[in-house]
Amino acid sequence: MAVNDPAHPELARAAQDVEEDPRRPSSSDSFHGGRGGAGNVIHSSGSDLIKLRL
Repeated sequence: MAVNDPAHPELARAAQDVEEDPRRPSSSDSFHGGRGGAGNVIHSSGSDLIKLRL
């Protein structure tokens, strides 16, 4: 495990940040939430998705 510099916590945080894969447009009414996997598939109607985006 790396030792973090207590004087510069922002450097430790930046080293731990990760980027997620860009999303592909989907033709279905479901999407993955969380880290992925079949257990994280969310099925929604169009009105539910509009509420989430607002």
